[in-house]
Amino acid sequence: MGLLSRLVLAVAAAVLLAVPAGGEQAPSLEWAVKASYLYKFAPFIDWPPAAMPADGSRFRICVVGQDPFGPILDAAVRGQEVEGHPIAVQRMDAIDADSRDGCRIVYAGQPTTQPTAATIQALAGAPVLTVTDHSRGVDGGMIQFVIEHGRVRFVVDERAASASGLQISSKLLALAVRVVR
Repeated sequence: MGLLSRLVLAVAAAVLLAVPAGGEQAPSLEWAVKASYLYKFAPFIDWPPAAMPADGSRFRICVVGQDPFGPILDAAVRGQEVEGHPIAVQRMDAIDADSRDGCRIVYAGQPTTQPTAATIQALAGAPVLTVTDHSRGVDGGMIQFVIEHGRVRFVVDERAASASGLQISSKLLALAVRVVR
């Protein structure tokens, strides 16, 4: 089974697992899908070798600003790895050149203390995949979530990724609704 097929199956499985049993309130299906996409983007990104975590350290997904995922993201990454590195989630109100070290993927949510443009600027040129959510009014990431026909999709800014030393797989580009080159 190819990597692309595994991505699609993993997102579908995450959607099914996101619905709790019994009388609990179901978390937003949209956020479960987005949480799954966040960590599933990683195998489709080529980071410069020096940017990958050191042996024995964690591959960090950082959520900057308002966290729309809550425990959904933590549950989605539990037990997952990227190139042998366990995935960890870190939440922060703001990010700068010092605090960005160690973050490999940054989801820039609704700002709390730092405007989204400042978050994106703090990461400019750094080998960090930035993800934003156009459907929530947050633009500027290398990957932007959009809602099309009731489905979570994404736009890829290949130019921004390349400027930060990241290469995005043609397989991921093929899944995007639009690619900025």
